[in-house]
Amino acid sequence: LLAGRSTYSDWLLKLLNDPDIRNSSGSFADMIANVSVQLNNKNHLNAFAYGSNDRFKLADILEHKYHNLGASVEWRHVFSNRSDIHFSLVHSTYGFDEKNNEYEFASYKQSYTLDHDQFNVIYSLKVAKDHQIKLGGSSTLYQVARGDYRPLSEQSAVIPVSFQPEKAIESALFISDLWKINEKF
Repeated sequence: LLAGRSTYSDWLLKLLNDPDIRNSSGSFADMIANVSVQLNNKNHLNAFAYGSNDRFKLADILEHKYHNLGASVEWRHVFSNRSDIHFSLVHSTYGFDEKNNEYEFASYKQSYTLDHDQFNVIYSLKVAKDHQIKLGGSSTLYQVARGDYRPLSEQSAVIPVSFQPEKAIESALFISDLWKINEKF
């Protein structure tokens, strides 16, 4: 599967009478891809990717840019008709850039990104018709780059600030025991 979208809003803005709006621009585009492959009767592989970009500029006053990127790979291995295991890797990135020149004395620019990397594993065992046990774990690394807050021009009174990057790890283990209740139980 491969699909994409895009906007055509720029030409609409040029038709308006307000000069600030007419000198503005905006756009959005995204794309998605998915591949699913049955390698054999015991192994299945799935890969997914998504990306998008947004942009909006209001004359020479304000400009926003956003981007997203996501991707995952999942592998499922079947041991038997009663048990299987799933592995997945996930990555995503979100970021933005902003420029604000509404008031020249306070004009600024700033950027930001957030990265997310994750590993998951889940083992499933069907003990009986109405009884299933799952166990697994996951670990996620978060990386935040809050960027710099800077003056946009020499006339700006904005005091530059640099933000240090931050990282965090979140990990978990789990076990679940599912019993489906039927009329006899």
